[in-house]
Amino acid sequence: MRNFRPVVFATLFLVSVTRAQTPPNGGAAGQPSTAANGQIAPLTTFTAQDGSATAKIPAGWQVAMQGQTVIDVKGPQGETIVLGNTFIARNAPYQPGKVAGVDLDMPYQANLGQKFVLIFQHSAGLAGKTPPQISFASAMPVPAPPAFGQCGRFLGSATGDTGPVKFEGVMCSLPLDAGGTYKNIFKYVQVPANLAAQERATLEAVMASYSIPLPMLMRKLAPNTAPPPRVSGSAADANAADAINSVTRNQMRGSDISSECFSLVNMRETPIYQLPPECGGPHQPD
Repeated sequence: MRNFRPVVFATLFLVSVTRAQTPPNGGAAGQPSTAANGQIAPLTTFTAQDGSATAKIPAGWQVAMQGQTVIDVKGPQGETIVLGNTFIARNAPYQPGKVAGVDLDMPYQANLGQKFVLIFQHSAGLAGKTPPQISFASAMPVPAPPAFGQCGRFLGSATGDTGPVKFEGVMCSLPLDAGGTYKNIFKYVQVPANLAAQERATLEAVMASYSIPLPMLMRKLAPNTAPPPRVSGSAADANAADAINSVTRNQMRGSDISSECFSLVNMRETPIYQLPPECGGPHQPD
């Protein structure tokens, strides 16, 4: 599944879609919600038309793109919310411009912060925008099972064609697959710098509300290139089929658990005291 679209500082392929909803507290649908003094603005639940993702977004904000686990939202004062976008990279030296077959070439051994910057600068370049100058205020690793690669949370500021902005994001760079490609998955919000203190709580609440059904999440986490089929034919292979199937079933059960834990920890940002034991939460007394 390939979601190619510039994540920030770009409007390529964005189609404006407004979803009329009735905000809480009796507000009028279609009126932008704002928060005063850093409080969370009223939020309404939005579900992508294909059912692949949901999130709570400020009432009256525009859904610019939806579907295939992606929800992109635009605010009335230049705010941007990007949830679930995936960039597929090929493990190769970075080069600007379009790349055949993938979203970009980017060395897998680059650290997570370097990948974050390269993806944003590459996207801006493709859209004809000035590559943003990105400065991190903090970059913190987010715990994830080794099978899901590296994840981290980033806070910082950037400059570009839209002027100075503050941003916050969570990015996961998944392991290399059999074809030498790998997925990079984002949740990201940005706001004009002068509105950051006022709107941070609202934007963080939107990020935390993002949710993907487990089957869609497993598809999103699947390798871009499937491993080659196993060649068999010997009698030993035939005799071992039942054992292999048993192992496969166990691995599938383990994958289900890992995917659910990944969703709780990285997508939904569930506090550790609310996690089940298999995801690192506290063990319940017998």
